[in-house]
Amino acid sequence: GETRRVVLSEDGMSVEQEEIFANDFGVLEICLGPGGTMFGADYSNNVVKVAIPSDSAVSSNVAVYEIIPWRARPGARFIIGGENFGDMGSTTVTIGGELAALENVTSKRITGLIPTNLPASQ
Repeated sequence: GETRRVVLSEDGMSVEQEEIFANDFGVLEICLGPGGTMFGADYSNNVVKVAIPSDSAVSSNVAVYEIIPWRARPGARFIIGGENFGDMGSTTVTIGGELAALENVTSKRITGLIPTNLPASQ
């Protein structure tokens, strides 16, 4: 089959744009990696094929590669891994519209606590 790129509506409930992904991977299964990277094993040629996203809509050099854990209860610790983060004085993280309490910020990692005042549906 074809690999497609889709743009979802702001609420994520409908597809606003769809196009066939230009890079023919030639693999049976495509896996998603950190930051939207796609990769797959081409067993016929003994290689791993990788596609790294290029998003011109992003106005800064900040890149998020992983968020651990993906789901957690309010008050739980989280870690965001990436590149070009600021420092404690210039960085904020919001979850469900609420500011998270940050414990540490480096150029490659943010650690903090998920806000405890989130609505139950978050």
